[in-house]
Amino acid sequence: MPDNRNTHKNSNIEIHQNPYPEWYRFVIEVILFLTYVVFGMTFAAAGSFLKDIMKELSLTLSQASFLNTSVTFAKVFGPTLAAFIAAKLGLKKAFLLASTLICLGIFAPLAPDYPMLLLARFGMGIGGALVIVYFTPITMQWFSKEERIFVNGINFVSISVGMMLGFFITDPLINALGGSWKKALIIYSSISIFLAIMWLIFGKEKDGKNIPAQKTGNPSCISGYIDALKDKNTWKITFAYAGTLCHYMTFITYFPTFYKNSPFFATDSWVLKAPAIVMLSGIPAVLTGIMLLKMFKLRIPIIRLAGCILVPAAMGMFLFKGEASILICAVLTGFGMFLWRSPFFTIPQELPGATPEKAGYMMSIFWAVSYTAATIAVWSVGRLTEITGTFIPGFILVSILAGSLLVGSFIIPETGQSRIKKNS
Repeated sequence: MPDNRNTHKNSNIEIHQNPYPEWYRFVIEVILFLTYVVFGMTFAAAGSFLKDIMKELSLTLSQASFLNTSVTFAKVFGPTLAAFIAAKLGLKKAFLLASTLICLGIFAPLAPDYPMLLLARFGMGIGGALVIVYFTPITMQWFSKEERIFVNGINFVSISVGMMLGFFITDPLINALGGSWKKALIIYSSISIFLAIMWLIFGKEKDGKNIPAQKTGNPSCISGYIDALKDKNTWKITFAYAGTLCHYMTFITYFPTFYKNSPFFATDSWVLKAPAIVMLSGIPAVLTGIMLLKMFKLRIPIIRLAGCILVPAAMGMFLFKGEASILICAVLTGFGMFLWRSPFFTIPQELPGATPEKAGYMMSIFWAVSYTAATIAVWSVGRLTEITGTFIPGFILVSILAGSLLVGSFIIPETGQSRIKKNS
């Protein structure tokens, strides 16, 4: 009987013949994408009814902010477990576990008190943390190097698409449901449950098997984490990203409340839609990043350009008082936030010796450290606001931190090749 397996000569990893048709990878991608879109909708929804929850449960601003911060805090712990879970269960079952945890968000509107509400959001956050780590190895497993440029961009804008939808439709949905934010969250979580069932039915490993990583000749979990911790590139890409995540999480947590409480804008002002416009402009920004990546083959210049745009545009969103100026800054902030996503998240997949397993360990550490920084940043902005009576000092702080992307672009490695080749 002929051997249908091809073995990579330079590694211990066996690459099995794919038993699924070529188009099946798009089934996988659609479920991945939609899972995180709906997670983003549920996440962003809390910002829309933050004031309602504060009133209903008699909470301070910093306490109420933990509705989002608890999700962010969960993303500190989730990534540290992600590679271990994938190694033990395989990617199919690991992603199913992540999807199931996201579904715990349905208990948030049913919770009888504030601690239980936080616990439900925390469980949902753990699931979201696992999903975002598994994006990288699943993409490496199912898609070619050329296809990953596009797929990475789509995957890492998915939560922002969800947040944009959450910002735009949550208020109208709540009004349509008689002012019930709880019913809105139940609807969002029900969609997550449906997608988890879809993964249970259609989710697959590319080689048709569900083999834990260490059984395929790869390093053990402990050595995998140790190698990733020792790898300088882990810390370079983490530094570049952590500051932008601090800004991003602060933005989605506080900006809706900031605009609603501002005396400068009417209740029907388009400025109140500025957070949604940031997310909306992130979609063409990601597509622009993919196009530039295809044209020039280099990653760092695109990341650096985004870093130059982000900080001044972000500051304009809270320092300017004119509606037109703020909306222009919102569009530019969206480009600064998302233009770099595709090239940036392609780099870990292209580093020397990269495999889905190695990338999984690296991204576990990357996300855990980044979300630790973001959790501290969101809480700090809440405390600064309570102390000073204004959001401005905290917003300035996180906008400066977002400059880590520009600084990091000078230290992270270039893994692409210029379209202009040097003559030998």
